[in-house]
Amino acid sequence: MRKIILCFLLMCCVGLEANPIRQDSLKNDSARIDSVQTESVFRTDNAYLTVNNIDAIDKVVEKMKQENKEKVVVIAKKISITTGEIIIGVLIFILGVIVGLLYNKLFKKLKEMGCKQEEDASRFSKQLKQIEEKVDKMAEKVERVKREVPNDVKQTMKEVIVKEHSVAEDVNIKETHYEMPNANIIYAKPLRNGNLKTTTETSEAIYIISVKKDNTGKFSLYENEDQKKRAIKNKDDMLDLFCNAKGSSIGAKTIKNLNEGEVRLLENDIWEVTQKAEIRFIKE
Repeated sequence: MRKIILCFLLMCCVGLEANPIRQDSLKNDSARIDSVQTESVFRTDNAYLTVNNIDAIDKVVEKMKQENKEKVVVIAKKISITTGEIIIGVLIFILGVIVGLLYNKLFKKLKEMGCKQEEDASRFSKQLKQIEEKVDKMAEKVERVKREVPNDVKQTMKEVIVKEHSVAEDVNIKETHYEMPNANIIYAKPLRNGNLKTTTETSEAIYIISVKKDNTGKFSLYENEDQKKRAIKNKDDMLDLFCNAKGSSIGAKTIKNLNEGEVRLLENDIWEVTQKAEIRFIKE
């Protein structure tokens, strides 16, 4: 409103300067204009504006300003919303990247753990297979030992029995009784302590003793092939303690007397060997 009035006054001033004759009348007109009520009408280029019209224009202008303000607010809100969405989107993107990196790392870790478990399982399987093979081999050895041990035990027990009963009767020897050639000849069986003992059983006799008057005598191996074979089988108890042998008893078939040994009577028909006899093993 003020701008319109100022424009009108400016135009009036220009008109007064252009026509000095009418200057006084214009001054009068100006005074009248100032006194005019708010309802008065102003003329400008054949256009008339009332106060109501000016108010209407002011309202329109105010309304436009209000609308502009509302538009600015709406735009600002949209910009705010768009900025918020962008920020949220960026945050979601960053979160997605972080989750992706973590998942990738976790996936690699799980994969490594899976590979390690497979390697451990494979190594355990190989070790288990090796253990099974060792157990199988051990079982085979045990079975072989179980088959071999009884024979060895039997043989060992047989040898023990023979040693403990060095003078026992051999089942393969025939019961034959011989009469002594004379009273000075006696039969003797070996004892495990290295002495000889008088016996009347030819099945027990391994040696014969020629007795002298001073309770001494000479002895030699009994000339009986069955008894000689028996002595060869039990060489440790029946020969080694009483004779010096020549040759090997392995594969020997019989024994030959070389020189007589010497004995002396102790007591209870026990004879102590003072000098060993000499014999030879014969293979053929």
